Amino acid sequence: MFGTSFGVEKIDIFLKKLKSNFMKRAEKILKNFAKPYLEVLEQARVMYAFFMVDIGSFTARFPFMDSTYAADFLTAIDDADAQPDDETVVDMQQMVTEQLNQNMQLARNAYTTLMVYVELAFPGRADVLELFGKRKYEAARRNQLKLKELMELAYTVAQKPEYNPALIAKGYTQAEIDQLNVIAETLEVSNVEQEVAKGERLTSSQLRVKKYNEMYAYMQEISKTSKLVFADDYAKQQQYLLYNDGSGLNVLATYENTVAANAPVAAGPLVANTQKLRLTLVSGENLEFGLSASANGAFDGNTVTLGAPEVLVVDIDDFATAATNIVVRNQSLTLEGSFKVECLG
Repeated sequence: MFGTSFGVEKIDIFLKKLKSNFMKRAEKILKNFAKPYLEVLEQARVMYAFFMVDIGSFTARFPFMDSTYAADFLTAIDDADAQPDDETVVDMQQMVTEQLNQNMQLARNAYTTLMVYVELAFPGRADVLELFGKRKYEAARRNQLKLKELMELAYTVAQKPEYNPALIAKGYTQAEIDQLNVIAETLEVSNVEQEVAKGERLTSSQLRVKKYNEMYAYMQEISKTSKLVFADDYAKQQQYLLYNDGSGLNVLATYENTVAANAPVAAGPLVANTQKLRLTLVSGENLEFGLSASANGAFDGNTVTLGAPEVLVVDIDDFATAATNIVVRNQSLTLEGSFKVECLG
């Protein structure tokens, strides 16, 4: 009896875990760097050039960092470079939206023309005007879905034998009636294209972040290993720094705290004359650092994410915002994190 109960309990726990895994939400891909895209791309190409000069030294200390590794790094750079910037994607989306607006204007013109002939063919017939959807027009004229439905309604009613001959007798042609249906179909296509364009913008943006993160992972690895490869060569180490290390600057303020899983926390305000932030992920994973206009508010400008315990120094200008509240968000859904932020100036 005990064995049976225990077995059922284990199965129940397994099913709950399985359900939990299926229900995990897809997470937005975040940038692992704070610099603007083009700036980090340029830095990657410069780092690749330095790496090719020093590849023998890297391979001697880290055998996996060979010519194949270099080729993969270059491919990652080219893949990142191939991603369209957001402005290009927005321009394409605006072209689709402009076409939709033109089609909606075409629909409005066709409908108002039809209604002139309806009133001529059926004077004083409010019931007929209602059948053709006159009261729906104001709500539909600026809504592509409602306008499409109105055009379909107008076409259907105009085709009926009790209304079609009277309209044609007043000069409204069968070609114009058929055009109502064509316009309705065009509106449906335009609306789908606009929704696809909106989705493609998010998809394109996420793919760009993914490709740049892949490239940046090589940069992080090369920067980290360079400290051993050139342990006695300060000048060489400087060539492979991802960010200026803040040497020579004073610590103006220090903020240390913990942050719950999947939550933000205010680290503290920027102090006057801060030039850089030294970010330390003490424990946990995937802590996102940035600036906000309000404590615990949404990030403004760029952010930087530390995936594992490490230290990174970031120029204030790289955050690309005038906001002055330092905020840390824990992107992990399960792990608490801890951090230290130092204002340098």
